Amino acid sequence: MGSAVGQAAQPPEMAPYVRTRTLIEGKEEALAWTELEPVPLRFQIREIGEVKLILQNEKLSSVELEVIKKSIRPHTIITSENTDAETEETHAETKIEPTPQWNKTAQVFMKNMRMYEKVSPQDRPRIPRLKGSRRILECVERKNSSSIQDHSSIEDLIDCVYAGAITVCEENGVRLFDKEFKPKEENIPPWRTRLERKINNIRKTIGTPTRKMVKRVSRIASQHHIKSHNEQLRQKLIILSDTLKQKIKSLGNRIRRYNERVKRYKNNQLFYKNPKQFYRTLEGTSSDNKTYPTPESIHTTWKEIWSYSGDHDDEAFWIKEAEAESNKYVMEQIIITDQDIKTVLKKTNNWSAPGPDGIHNYWWKYFDSTHNHLAKLFQEALKNPSIIPESCTLGITHMLPKGTNNEDPKNYRPITCLPTIYKILTGILTQKLWRHVGRYNIMAREQNGCRKNAKGCKELLIIDTIIKKQAKKKQRYVIEKRNNTSINHHLYIDDLKLYAANEEQLMRELKIVASFTETIKMEMGLDKCAVLHVKRGKLTEGEAMKVQDQNTIQTLGPERTYKYLGIQQGLEIRNSEVKIIFKEKFINRLKKILQSKLNSKAMFTSISTLGDSL
Repeated sequence: MGSAVGQAAQPPEMAPYVRTRTLIEGKEEALAWTELEPVPLRFQIREIGEVKLILQNEKLSSVELEVIKKSIRPHTIITSENTDAETEETHAETKIEPTPQWNKTAQVFMKNMRMYEKVSPQDRPRIPRLKGSRRILECVERKNSSSIQDHSSIEDLIDCVYAGAITVCEENGVRLFDKEFKPKEENIPPWRTRLERKINNIRKTIGTPTRKMVKRVSRIASQHHIKSHNEQLRQKLIILSDTLKQKIKSLGNRIRRYNERVKRYKNNQLFYKNPKQFYRTLEGTSSDNKTYPTPESIHTTWKEIWSYSGDHDDEAFWIKEAEAESNKYVMEQIIITDQDIKTVLKKTNNWSAPGPDGIHNYWWKYFDSTHNHLAKLFQEALKNPSIIPESCTLGITHMLPKGTNNEDPKNYRPITCLPTIYKILTGILTQKLWRHVGRYNIMAREQNGCRKNAKGCKELLIIDTIIKKQAKKKQRYVIEKRNNTSINHHLYIDDLKLYAANEEQLMRELKIVASFTETIKMEMGLDKCAVLHVKRGKLTEGEAMKVQDQNTIQTLGPERTYKYLGIQQGLEIRNSEVKIIFKEKFINRLKKILQSKLNSKAMFTSISTLGDSL
């Protein structure tokens, strides 16, 4: 009796702690679990069994268990003797104990590392795009937490990331493809073939009234237990014919419903995986014309452009002036850190097309344990660029058609997919260079095409409209009368527009442009150029201008227009026509989006994106 009273006299918050220690020995996870909320003993026993099941089935990852441990404060009174030891243990660096699943991941990774190390990217399996899931993230986390040694070269780090990606795919049962993967042909699905066969058979049964059909009618009537001498034979046959027609309509509606479902699924998948391809399909730029140029013709056409070699004139006066000017701006030493790598990767798309190594941005982004080693290798590459392997500068060039005419090799736009690791390096250097250019205001004021936080296209169109209005009023092209500011050219990346008071001045300006292009061995696209002659506020016919080996620039008549920065214009922008074109294009795009069967989020995103693109 006395012992029972003594036991009851213990502090109520201490009893769960002592009993739990008695029931579970060496199970710190279960101890932390029960200390979250003290409960009676009968409930504790049941909860302890649940904790055991959770630990055995590995429902919680090691990281989640560590978070639970760190969030627990013991309810017992801590004696002064154990205070220092427990404080040191609390502040000590917690080490995650390896579980069987972690050991299995490490073994699979080492196997893949030995299998694919120093193997050419062309001989490796292709890594597919993965759908995001918690299981994949946990597998990536297990692989990412594994220790990575200081690799001596960039190739070793690429092999390590590739082996990690293959490990994640194998543990999640993802099928790997060979490098020579061919896209599936668009075959007719079996369900559609089956339904169309049923419709054709029913239509044959209905048929048209011929002599053969009369014999068939009697046979069909006997099959459906309709007596031929019955007075209601005709009426029953009409009813049977209507029933069969209703079946055809029902099967047709089923095909239409299935087609809409397939269209909805494909468009939503395409929008999230490749929005650019979705917009190209929506706009109809991907033509149904299956006539393509031969590989030999494409190779010959682009070889003339890419294989042409020319020596720049480094002794030109304007190049010397630019070099002398650059000596005034000393750039600080570039130091690459892992934070720079994270900043560049944050702006990338996870599953954009990879380079020849087949490694997507996703793997470099989430295997962040490689960022510190990668930063060190990049820093060494700045001092010794020869350590960058040649494979980093090799890419896969894809030819994308510009319009619906797919037969002309020149009507293609080349897009080269470089390895992600090379794009990370160039992205970091681009950020450093832009910071240097912005600090000293190095970029020319006339360049409006690549400035940050600026709307150069709209600004140039506004200035161009003002100049043309002044020309129409027989005035000089002066923008600001106070400072007598005049403009003689517009520059938007490589799109140049010149203004002159007369033909002699325009010819001098063209000779200056021709000398610059000749110095850097650049060709002028004269087939896309035109000259406007304005006299007394009206557009008139004039003589063609000759530049670069007597090549002529065509003149623009009063009734003709040309496209400048996406807007059709002549002496002035025809606002009424532009508004009509804009309205028709916007409504047409809106209809196509609404008919694309996208989900609500994707639909509103695509509407806003296409609206901004106009």
